[in-house]
Amino acid sequence: VEGRIGRRDLHRIREVTPLLLLRIESRGEVTRDLQRAVRLFFYKLFVGALPADTGLRQADVMDGRAVYRPVSPADIGQAKRAALMLHGFTGDTRWMVEEVWSWARKQGSYDLCLTYDYETFATPIKRNADLLTNALLAAGLGPDKPIQLDIFAHSMGTQIARAMIELGDGEKFVDRVFMAGPPNAGTPLANGRSLLPWLANILVNLAGSVPPALIAHWLLERVSEAGRGLADLAPESAFYEELNAGWRPPARVPYYIQIGDNSAAFAQWHAL
Repeated sequence: VEGRIGRRDLHRIREVTPLLLLRIESRGEVTRDLQRAVRLFFYKLFVGALPADTGLRQADVMDGRAVYRPVSPADIGQAKRAALMLHGFTGDTRWMVEEVWSWARKQGSYDLCLTYDYETFATPIKRNADLLTNALLAAGLGPDKPIQLDIFAHSMGTQIARAMIELGDGEKFVDRVFMAGPPNAGTPLANGRSLLPWLANILVNLAGSVPPALIAHWLLERVSEAGRGLADLAPESAFYEELNAGWRPPARVPYYIQIGDNSAAFAQWHAL
């Protein structure tokens, strides 16, 4: 179907129903995933680099669990069809490997699963898109390679895929993008930084033996100043002004979009 993203028509959007039926019952995953987002933010803030369980890797499922290992140009050269998993704001690619990849491998005859785990809170979306592009090129993908590359993305990951394709060189080597819950015109959750107080509280709780009263105010200020990735998701952000500019030509890479009603979850997040 034809669709609109922001104020710009995109003529190669198709609706996929159902793409995948995922289990979304509460298992304490929201808090755990937010703690991961905070952990990566801590690494960027205090270490200046991200840990080894981030970046571009290849993955598979063994005994129902995701298993990761480095990806090399030799791995890319042996593959014909690759699926790249991009997680959302608070998650990681583990659940995508265990659920999405297991399904996609059978449906799409893929022979390689790539994953990209990234810091979501303090890193601008366009910066993450550029880092992903560089990682893919370094691993051996590119416009002159015969491998087919399809992206399976969720939430913020869909916007990284869009930025890589529409604001960078991604359309030269990406064949298709499957989007689940894409905030293509932004999300009200990012307006007013609704998550900042909760994230700051998690930072305090993870700070170790330092008395929380001594660092709470400092952390809240640093979180508020550093939340550039979250700020990009605001509907009127400069990122969306550029990405959804009316003069920009339609993307030449087909987008397949899965959407649904998230009003109940939104009410719970807004209450935070």
